[in-house]
Parts: sequence; C-alpha cells; structure tokens
Amino acid sequence: MPTVLNPLFRDSKFDKAIAFYGYAPEAFAKVKWTHWNDLEEFYGTDAEGFAPIPLDNVGVQYGLAALVAGRIDADEFLRLNACAGSWKEQRDFVPYKPDGDPFDSVNMQRSATCRDPAGTPAPRREGSQGAIRAAFDSGHVFTGKRLGIPMIDLRPYREAELDMHNARQAFSVRARLLAASPAEAKRQVVWFARPDTDLPGQVMKAVSVLDKYLTSGSAPAEFADRCVDSAGNLIGSGPDAWSGILDGGKPGACTQAFPIYSSPRMVAGESIRGDTFKCKLKPLEKAFADGTYGHAVSFSDVQKAWLSRIFPQGVCDYNNGL
Repeated sequence: MPTVLNPLFRDSKFDKAIAFYGYAPEAFAKVKWTHWNDLEEFYGTDAEGFAPIPLDNVGVQYGLAALVAGRIDADEFLRLNACAGSWKEQRDFVPYKPDGDPFDSVNMQRSATCRDPAGTPAPRREGSQGAIRAAFDSGHVFTGKRLGIPMIDLRPYREAELDMHNARQAFSVRARLLAASPAEAKRQVVWFARPDTDLPGQVMKAVSVLDKYLTSGSAPAEFADRCVDSAGNLIGSGPDAWSGILDGGKPGACTQAFPIYSSPRMVAGESIRGDTFKCKLKPLEKAFADGTYGHAVSFSDVQKAWLSRIFPQGVCDYNNGL
C-alpha cells in the first residue's frame, strides 16, 4: 500500500482532515507517512528522521520454481531477475501522480539495460538487520510461539480479484504455529466462505462457537476447519478439510473448493510461513552443484556470467534459515 511505503504520500483525505481540525499545512510538512515511521519508537530513525526498514530482496531468485518446472526458460528467468529491481531508499521517493499507479516504477530502482545479457541489472535492496530484529522483538511479526486463545480464522475467499487478503495467509499462520508449537496450532481453525455468502451470519456463528469454547474450557465439535458455499451450506469440515496445503497429501474438500495460491517469494523458494525477511546466501557455484536449478536446467557460460552479475553476493539458501 502507498501509505506503507511512501513517506511523501498524502491524499486529499489527509488534507481535508488537516483543514477540518484547523492545523496549518506546514505543521505536517516534515511528517513521513510510512508504516516504518509510524512505529519509529520500535525502529528508531536516522539522522534525516527516516525509520530503517526490513524490506530485502538480495539473492531472491524470482520464478525459480517455474524455471525448474519448465514453465519458463533460462533466458526468461534471467531477464526477470535482472529487471526485478527494488524500492528506492526512503529519501529518494517522490510523490505519486494523482491519477497514476502508486506501484509503478517511479519509486523503484531500475535499469534501462537490464534485459541485455551484457547490460546492468537493476539493483536489489538490502534491509536493515536492526529493523528486522525490531519487527520480531516488538511483536509485529507473529512467530507462532504463543497464541494463548482459541482462534477462528474466518475469511471470504477473494482470490478472483486483486485483494491484499490472500487466502494463503490463514495457512501461513498455521505453518508458523506448527513450526513453533504444535499444541498451540490446535487452537486455530480455518473457515472459508464465498464472497457472496452471508458473512455477518458466519461471523455470528463463529462467535457462538468461541463462546462455547471459552465458557466450557474445551473445544466444542463445531470448533473445526470448515468451508461453506454461497448459500452457507457446508462443503467440508474436520481435520482433513484443508489436506494437501501443508501436508502434501490428497486435497481435501475445502482445498479443492478454494484453491490456495503461492507468492513470488514462495516461487523463489521461501516457505509458506513467509517469515524470512532476509535469507542466508550461498555462492552460485554451490547452487549450480546442489540441485537448486533442478536436473533439466543448464546455463551457458554467457548465462552464468549474467547470473553472476545479477547475484554478485550469491543466491538465497532457504534451507539454512535467516
């Protein structure tokens, strides 16, 4: 979202509010409108007043799984990664055009020659290690170590439209819980509904189930994974409803009815947990030898040279954690 990333973002609603409350416009001239500065008590600020941020894509091989699966070839994989680039540093951001795309290249580090094997790759961005630690230490990253209460993750399925509430996020939470505390994972169940379902009705049903759980001190039978159709009729429920997403097993009834899609980082090799802000790196020589690119992919000497310019520090080794 622009209000997360751009320190200069201020739409007309901001200006109306400033005028309504009687503030002088210059009172907000130095405000940095980002998530990071909004939480500067945790992240701190530099000499210019910008909070450091954890965004990092050094070594991330976008499209890696597609390359290994043969859905893209080596040249497309190389062009993709050479041109991916990154966000600019905060001090270099510029305001978005009023009618423009807030996610266009105006605030990204790019290269005009990135598509040329002999050109200059667009630079990647290294996140602040201190900001990454602060994000975890302050509790802004859910680690799965402690949930403490029963939770029904109820969400309308919006994968058919461009919406930030990706369905996989329910299972990112579950994966973090399972990795940190399998006992705590039993406190979470996942309910999905079609976008046109009576969502308030589903919410009230979830509240009723949680009330029974908290009143009795034990999980009622209704506290289980489930999914419903547009009329609110049950499609599937129980421990196998979402099989196939995290366990690699046969897809359950809900998994089939509500497909879960990956993210660019998952295609690059990261876990569905999505909690690796900065990956450990391994040399390209190791990646060529350890099967990172599968058995059917081979790079020419020219392509290897291009890859080394894209990833001079090496590539992500997600098998070795942060």
